[in-house]
Amino acid sequence: MYVIPRGISEGMGHPRSDNLFKLRMKMADLVHLTLVVLLLATATRGDYAADEAALLTAIRANTSVDVRPVQNTIVLSTILLFAVNDVNIGKETMSLSGVMIVQWNDPRVSWDPATAAGIERLVINTKYIWKPQLVIENDIESVGVLGSDGTPPRVFFNGDVLWTPPMSTTSSCSADITYYPYDKQTCSLTLVGWSYTTDEVDLLTDHNQPIDMQYFTSNGEWQMLSTGYHYVNLTQGPMTFRKLVFNVTLRRKWQFYGLNIMLPLVLNSILMMVVFALPIESGEKMGYCLTVLLSYIVLLTMVSANLPPISSQTSIIQVYLSVVMCVGTAGTISTIVVLRLYHRDEAKPVPTWLQKLTESFLSPMACLTCGSNRVVTPEGMKRKGPNHGDFSAKEIAHILDKFLFRIFGTFMSVMTIGFVFALMTHYLR
Repeated sequence: MYVIPRGISEGMGHPRSDNLFKLRMKMADLVHLTLVVLLLATATRGDYAADEAALLTAIRANTSVDVRPVQNTIVLSTILLFAVNDVNIGKETMSLSGVMIVQWNDPRVSWDPATAAGIERLVINTKYIWKPQLVIENDIESVGVLGSDGTPPRVFFNGDVLWTPPMSTTSSCSADITYYPYDKQTCSLTLVGWSYTTDEVDLLTDHNQPIDMQYFTSNGEWQMLSTGYHYVNLTQGPMTFRKLVFNVTLRRKWQFYGLNIMLPLVLNSILMMVVFALPIESGEKMGYCLTVLLSYIVLLTMVSANLPPISSQTSIIQVYLSVVMCVGTAGTISTIVVLRLYHRDEAKPVPTWLQKLTESFLSPMACLTCGSNRVVTPEGMKRKGPNHGDFSAKEIAHILDKFLFRIFGTFMSVMTIGFVFALMTHYLR
């Protein structure tokens, strides 16, 4: 017989005591319900773990890491590209970061979810399941089997296997330096199925999207133009091996190089043209000419340091700088000739051949815009034609200086405009 405690029996008739008793009963029921839920959750987790462990044991017993799933296993490989870290033209390398997405089907790891507690997918250690031996062939840092870090694949109940080993690779890249610094580069990443022929492992890719750019982060120096792929089959006797080549086409952004290379080149070209516009009497003509020539040599050194030392290709900018350097050398020599003529002893007569050359060629060319062949000398005197006496050495120096200004200015203008036009036309194509 149940006996109600005295304290409770004495207070049961009181309304306040009844409410307190009901509150305590509700709290007790809530605690009991919480304990039941926790026990059920624990039991469920324990059952799932046991079911997954049993499924893994069955898969391990039914598969082998050394035997392919079927005679001709189709392996689909794509790249989830995160970033182009660097394209080094001088070293001819390209650095990429991303994930290699590899998919195949293995019937030995399939199961019925209805008999496996509804489990539809799970993760298996690579030492318990077969996976293709893939190698990035043109990796220059470390050529090894992809996924050697033990990245586990995900297996689905229908036998599909999804393997996503991360990669950060530096591969070789054959550089095209013709239009540097407004160049486009097509670099590649070559994936091969190590030791497997095409009859054993058929290495393919998604022809619609071989490189997934969903999470791609743009590079500060290079602009991504396009991606693609192609296959290369190598035959050795009765065996055929396949290479899967992923292509990435990049274009160098122009802003940095336009301000730091192209603008100084154009400005130095203008300075090279006006070297003969500097008056001979200033005394700074030779120093100015040498300074401009040295600045071009520095620019040529800077450009050459960023280019690979190859002889199969020649950059347009290298040709331009080399020609300008030759023009600068010729300008320096011409300036020396002009200065020697200007400071020639007036007592010595000017050679006849130089008088005739000045009269028939230099004087008319030096005054193309004049109405007649009139040349103003430093002393203010004017000479018209050959019948008004011979030219003095100083007069010939001024005529030659003006003639060289026209010749050098025209040549440098045409060459600089053609150089910039060729680069910009290629860049905008």
